[in-house]
Amino acid sequence: MSVQSQVTGRTAGGATATTSRRRLYRGEALTALFFILPSLIGFTVFYAVPAIRGLWISFTNWDLLRPAKFIGIENYVKLFQDKEFWNALSVTVYYVLLNIPLQTVLAMIIAVMMYRLTKSMVIRALIILPWLMPPVVVGLIWLWLLDPNIGIVNVALKALGLPMIAFLGLPQWAMPSIAMINIW
Repeated sequence: MSVQSQVTGRTAGGATATTSRRRLYRGEALTALFFILPSLIGFTVFYAVPAIRGLWISFTNWDLLRPAKFIGIENYVKLFQDKEFWNALSVTVYYVLLNIPLQTVLAMIIAVMMYRLTKSMVIRALIILPWLMPPVVVGLIWLWLLDPNIGIVNVALKALGLPMIAFLGLPQWAMPSIAMINIW
């Protein structure tokens, strides 16, 4: 003969186990919401609202002095008919196509090198250095390095018997030079 007993889901305090889990889940959810809320407010205030407002303004003729007048897609029609827009778009695409593949390949090479050279602190510091320097300082240093008259790059070219190049002054050299600076 066997004895069977029925076990209830109540704890010593009288609450069921599922009720305790629900309270715990609610507490965790409130804690998570508490931590996410500042980012959500920042995203809404500084990104979502301005983006929606900017989209609305793009469908108006507004000069900031008079009330906005809704004109539909007229601004976009003008934009797509503007030759300067297409030129700017092509320059941007060219810049992106120069940067993204080169940055990706170089990042992979550097990551493999860093993995293999983890004990060399000097090499790691030299590789990380560009991320630590302020962009304005880096821009000024590159401007000086690429100067057509006294820049170190042109001095080296002259020493090798090659012609000096205005890297940032010639259209055919400006974009590759800027891309190289960005990749660095």
